[in-house]
Amino acid sequence: METGSGVSKGVRRREFIGSAVAMAAGLTVHRARAADPGRTLVVVVHRPGVAALKGDERRAVLQPMLDAGLAQLCGKSGAAAWAEYVRPEDVVAIKVNTIAAQTATSPDLADLVARGVMAAGVPGERVRVYDRFERELERAGYTLGVNPAGYRVVSTDHAELGYDPRTHRSGRVEQRITRVLTQSTTALINLPVLKDHNVCGVTGALKNHFGSIDNPQKLHEQQASPHVAEVNCFPPIRNAHRLVIGDALWVVYEGGPTSNPRFRFAADSLLLATDPVAHDQIAYGLLDGIRKQRGLPPLARVGREPGYLKAAAAPPRSLGVCDPARIDVKRIEVA
Repeated sequence: METGSGVSKGVRRREFIGSAVAMAAGLTVHRARAADPGRTLVVVVHRPGVAALKGDERRAVLQPMLDAGLAQLCGKSGAAAWAEYVRPEDVVAIKVNTIAAQTATSPDLADLVARGVMAAGVPGERVRVYDRFERELERAGYTLGVNPAGYRVVSTDHAELGYDPRTHRSGRVEQRITRVLTQSTTALINLPVLKDHNVCGVTGALKNHFGSIDNPQKLHEQQASPHVAEVNCFPPIRNAHRLVIGDALWVVYEGGPTSNPRFRFAADSLLLATDPVAHDQIAYGLLDGIRKQRGLPPLARVGREPGYLKAAAAPPRSLGVCDPARIDVKRIEVA
């Protein structure tokens, strides 16, 4: 059993070209090359059966999954791993996705991330878990207000927040941004859910920030490309971005972004990356792999390839890497 690179006992590591993710078009897997600036790393942490767990049982599994993923991503563990992404003086926003209560970012995952940030020295009053609407957060199992740990769960539609009256523009996209990000946030951690989208193919890290702007409905023409990429170029989002921890416990592989029990698949995984484009490229491959397993054609064949990924990677946006040949993927299997 390997225990190097900061991965604790009870975790087995191996190169990942398994089942669903290997279905990504042209995806190859390499050993991590952290010193190579032309490459990027996505860590996929898998533990069979975690999606079906609830309460303390789920938390007891999510914690070692999160710890193992961070250790592989940055080579450190515990508070030292979180300190790679946040500083005690930061104001940290944690963006969850709660548009579909049955397939929302796990409140347990969000809680563990918030506590990890606090373990790195960020005071709880400077840590906020957020999404658009109070009703969506509550339906997904979040309790608004001050959590017993000290951080806050907030919604943009709260009377004290709302959207900043100033607009931000990138390319032809102009939007107002939640005050959660414009008032004081210096570090942003993105906790998307992996879902099919009936217009743009994939909802992941980049698309999750349609929940940070005031009028995403007007940005879905042309399969939301390059609109998704442009939103992520807004300075309050781009400049604060630190980390993506994708919730792929339950994956919606058809009929998204809402959730239909017929099209939910227990992928039992977390995806970690600092590069949101690379995260979404690997998530795209995972989603297509699940579709193949379930007898559905790939997204490209049904006209829903997420073109915004190439738009996000290309200059002048240059938000990350979408070329699979430049993405190192590591799979960790948690026992």
